[in-house]
Amino acid sequence: MDSFILLREGGPIMPIILLTALVGYALACERLMMWGVWHLRDRPFYRTAAARALGALLADIPRPTPLSGLLSRAAALRGLPPDRREQAMQLELLARMPEVNARVATIGWLGGILPMLGLLGTVSGMIATFKDLALTTSRQVLSQGLSEALWTTEVGLLAALPLLAAHHLLTRLKARWLDRLEFHTALLFHGSGPGEGEDPITVAGGHAPATKNPAAAGGHAPRAREAHEA
Repeated sequence: MDSFILLREGGPIMPIILLTALVGYALACERLMMWGVWHLRDRPFYRTAAARALGALLADIPRPTPLSGLLSRAAALRGLPPDRREQAMQLELLARMPEVNARVATIGWLGGILPMLGLLGTVSGMIATFKDLALTTSRQVLSQGLSEALWTTEVGLLAALPLLAAHHLLTRLKARWLDRLEFHTALLFHGSGPGEGEDPITVAGGHAPATKNPAAAGGHAPRAREAHEA
């Protein structure tokens, strides 16, 4: 019943606002559910701080995720020279990023245009109100036009808030994912890490830890963020 009231009172822009919000919510739910599935499948890797233990986990992956797939590829490339290994990993990361970034930008865009659609409904409602006031001075006409304008503004703003929150959360999840990928890739290539039982991301401060290997210090570890930005 409330939806029919909104459609009736909100004017011609209200159906567009509701449809945009519905599409955005569907995309956000799908992405958040997918990231939740990836998180559950990748949990064995999160507290793995030894290259040998990480290799054992990668040996048996029934359903690979973007993280485990990239780490499996990194394990297969350990025998290559550092420069060729880094180039191959950057190519693999670029191939995986569309899956990780899927629909995230669209969710943010939908959350951004909803307030604009609400303002568009406000403007159209005010224009219709002033046109009616040119013909009559009825208070009922004035209140109806203002109601239409305010309904679209309120609904547009309220509908945008969950989408903007979902976009921020997905962006943070992707940043966390890149941190874990960078750390575990360096762990596979150089075999160093924090003590057993410690959270690698917490210990490393969100980045791959420093290593005693001179070659690694020279920048031969795969640079996940550079590949992503490229």
